[in-house]
Amino acid sequence: MNETYAVHPGVAEAGRAHAGQLFRDAVDALAGGFWDSVHQRASGKVGGESVDTELLVRAGLAAVPYLLRQHRWDDAASLLEAAFVRTPTRANAAAVLPAIRQITGHKPQWSGVLAKVLAVTDPPVAVALLRTAMAEAAAHGDYRTASANAGRLLELCRSTGQLPEALEAAEQKAFYTRQAGLGPWNQLADEVWRLQVLAAMGHSDQVLDEVT
Repeated sequence: MNETYAVHPGVAEAGRAHAGQLFRDAVDALAGGFWDSVHQRASGKVGGESVDTELLVRAGLAAVPYLLRQHRWDDAASLLEAAFVRTPTRANAAAVLPAIRQITGHKPQWSGVLAKVLAVTDPPVAVALLRTAMAEAAAHGDYRTASANAGRLLELCRSTGQLPEALEAAEQKAFYTRQAGLGPWNQLADEVWRLQVLAAMGHSDQVLDEVT
């Protein structure tokens, strides 16, 4: 018979403290690998199985503490993003937020994921974060990342009804895309984003003229 027992976090932490570093490292590696493999299977990437969203989210969140203790920031962020985008609820945002904040403290390039989470719980903070991340990436000559952050800013502003700000972000995205040397399809996609914002603002005649 399969049985499970809940362990109080304080008891678990006390046990970890007495286990010794070698044992803790071994457990983190083994448990993190286990939940990562469960996540891969739940995503349908292994064995050709269908996607199990509930298990995928559970496995992604369960793996993160073990990965963080191993300083596997990129792996942890990737799992957090996959878990969050499947169920972008306030409850899931609250569960993800502390870990993604910790990750961005070490790997600022994951600030886009942090912004996605904050967009659910605190949109104004998410907007400010994306503007800062976009400007910092551009200042370092990382125009590809600046373009990506401008796109996230555009989506957030549009979804929250800030259409003038969304239009400004669309123009910034187009500029950074060109600076990054991205190809004509990327540049055309940026134009589509800009025209969609203009249409939402009621400038249908201008949109029609430009599309023609």
